[in-house]
Amino acid sequence: MEKHLFSFFLFILISINANSQVLISLLLGDKLNSDKIEFGIDGGFNYSTLHGIESGSYASDLFLGFYFDFKQRNPNWILHTGVQVKSSVGADEVPYNYIENEEISAILEGTKYRKEISYFYVPFTVKYRFLTLFNVEAGVQLGLMHGATDTYKYKPPEGGKLTYELDAKHQVKKLDAGYLVGIGSKLSKENKSMQCGIKYYRGFVDIDAQNITSGTYNSSIYLYCSIPIGAKKAEKSAAKNKLP
Repeated sequence: MEKHLFSFFLFILISINANSQVLISLLLGDKLNSDKIEFGIDGGFNYSTLHGIESGSYASDLFLGFYFDFKQRNPNWILHTGVQVKSSVGADEVPYNYIENEEISAILEGTKYRKEISYFYVPFTVKYRFLTLFNVEAGVQLGLMHGATDTYKYKPPEGGKLTYELDAKHQVKKLDAGYLVGIGSKLSKENKSMQCGIKYYRGFVDIDAQNITSGTYNSSIYLYCSIPIGAKKAEKSAAKNKLP
């Protein structure tokens, strides 16, 4: 148990750097799996928007992270957590926002833009498994913002394309939180196997740091697949250690 706790905290520290994703899975995959813990890679597509901003449409992006499933005495109940080390939310086709640079503002005024906010998201949910393969889950998700960008794309009258990226971190609060619900299914009856599903996240924290709007809240739809890492190796190692 102590080894698992040490590996868990080591995972949290290293996963702050997204470039270490492959390294973690290779080095710690089998160490973090046991008969009570399932560890793996969690990723897929994220469709997000911002409630409170008029005319913003959904923005799509990829997300990637790691997960832990902690099995309870009743095998139908599971505690789920992890870290999304690559996760962006926001909205597309957002109406023009004021830009302090007057020359650029005069050019881009009236142009819609894409707002992209990068978070480290950590979910805490309870899963209930039924009919062997299926599960539903509900809980909360906490986020730490580490980047935000507004991207304007403008087509000058003389032709060509102009892209202007504005650092928007000062516009967004550092912390986000909300509720998370989902439904998924394993792809086989094996104890630890790949599963896919859909989740919905709705923030209840106003992320607007400048109070420009009456309230701006993150909302995301996740289409995900979860793949256990090192599970079979861990099972073989456990079986070997049990031999007389």
